[in-house]
Parts: sequence; structure tokens; C-alpha cells
Amino acid sequence: MKTSHTALTDAEAVDRLAAKVSRRTPGPKLTMDFDEDTRHLTVEFNHDDKAACFARSMVELGTSDSRVFDGFFSQLSALGESGHSISERATNFALGVVASIEPRDEVEAMLAAQMAVTHQASMMMGRRLNHVTTIPQQDAAERRVQ
Repeated sequence: MKTSHTALTDAEAVDRLAAKVSRRTPGPKLTMDFDEDTRHLTVEFNHDDKAACFARSMVELGTSDSRVFDGFFSQLSALGESGHSISERATNFALGVVASIEPRDEVEAMLAAQMAVTHQASMMMGRRLNHVTTIPQQDAAERRVQ
């Protein structure tokens, strides 16, 4: 079997990943706590220096406006995932997608967030379609995917 000249060796793959990681300093991950009784969501970042965390996160989202930042996090924090009203994993994923696009301003950040959320919804609906066992379930799942 002939190997392609574009095939990576393990060492090359590790080097490429290291170079990519070194070009980007990701923001801190967030943790969330939702109090069902009060319906209050608390969002915290895993970072010792709160001011640096705030600055790093705002840079990642391409904004210098704290009002946009607050609204953006409020909306992404409400994403949830199947069976849960909130999800740190889903929110951190969406934030990671937005950061990887490196938005230059708030509009680009909003478009990147829409891409992340649309992707999550598409994957959830695709998963549901792949796990149907009856024709009515298939019909319902297909309508949701369209």
C-alpha cells in the first residue's frame, strides 16, 4: 500500500498540535450551579485572578463592553444539553468554538456563537434520528432535522 506524502507521522502530529496550542491561550473554563428552588444560576470561572479571568474572557469574545459580555454569558449558560436545563460542558464547548474563531468584535462573536449552537442542535437531532426504533419516532426525528 502506498502512503500519501501528506500523511503525518506521530511526531509531526504532536509538533503541529504543540505549535497550534502555543499560538492560542484559552480562557478559563466556567463552572455553573443552578438552584432549582430560587431558579438562580451562578457562573464562576476556574481562575485565581478574577480580573485577569474577566479580561481574558472578554478578549476571547472580541468585546470590551461588559454589557455584551454579561448578555453573551447569560445566553450561552442557558444552552443545556439533553435532559439538563444547564450544562457546563455544552457552555464550555460553545465558548471554545467562539474563541477558536477568534472574533474581532461582538458581531463576529455572536455569529460564532450561532454556529456553535446550531452545531450542537444538529448533532443532538442527528443522534436522535440514529437511535429511533419505530416509524413514528423516525418521522418525528426527521421533521426536527429538516
